[in-house]
Amino acid sequence: MRQVDRKRVAVPASLIPHRPGRSRQSIGANELAKNIAKFTAGHLQEMKFAAYGQDSVKAALHALFHGKCAYCESFFDATAPVDVEHFRPKGRLAEDKAHPGYWWLAADWDNLLPSCIDCNRRRRQTHARADGAPMAESSGKQDQFPMDGPYISDYEADIASERPLLLNPCRDDPAQHLTFRVLPDPLLALALPRDPPDAPQRGVAAIRVYGLNRLALVQERTRILRRLELLRDVLAQLDEAAALIEASADPAARRALAPINAAVDRLLNDMKGMAAETEPYSAMVTEWLRYWADDL
Repeated sequence: MRQVDRKRVAVPASLIPHRPGRSRQSIGANELAKNIAKFTAGHLQEMKFAAYGQDSVKAALHALFHGKCAYCESFFDATAPVDVEHFRPKGRLAEDKAHPGYWWLAADWDNLLPSCIDCNRRRRQTHARADGAPMAESSGKQDQFPMDGPYISDYEADIASERPLLLNPCRDDPAQHLTFRVLPDPLLALALPRDPPDAPQRGVAAIRVYGLNRLALVQERTRILRRLELLRDVLAQLDEAAALIEASADPAARRALAPINAAVDRLLNDMKGMAAETEPYSAMVTEWLRYWADDL
């Protein structure tokens, strides 16, 4: 998970909030007005939520996150359709059965994130233990929304006073709460919490709820680490070759330095490019580059 600036993508036209004086409101604004009326009348079961599923919303989320899951950074296009995920669940809360859900945020652009099926749909999956051994465990966000403090259920109240334990990459800096195991022995790309001991354990909650250590996900991240380790080994060998050539007095041999240096530059740029926001698991690659910065 990496921090993303939501402002760089405009609010989809179908989700533009109510604008006084306009004869024609967006689909989302009309939907919210109808749901407020139904909620006030006590007809919660009649509320409908369709605006967030518009193609324009999916396209905007795809652009905002470069086709990646907001939580695990996997590309979702290659495996399954994206889930338009409500950060604050719209219909109910697993932790508070009396809470009606944040229904008034169902068409709120700031509450929507793109998610892969595995991060969003709660079910029993295979996870990786600290030693890499598989274990069965339930994960997937669905209607989970753990809180450090009370929930707000009044649609007119300011939700800014809430203290969610889950990380929202458009509001939080995940790097303050999450890190990755990038040590080469053994090479196992586990997500790890980075929470201070005396602070709310938000990294712990994110790993547990989103299932960031699902076995298949850990294996895919580890494949990326193997590639990085291979490139690091090649760089070391090129460095040794360059040192031998530099020590040589042979002009012909020294001419080989230029292509070696060019190859080194290409490898370094390739490694840095893997940490770009457009690439999968870029937060983990950034952590790996930080760990090996002096060596590189």
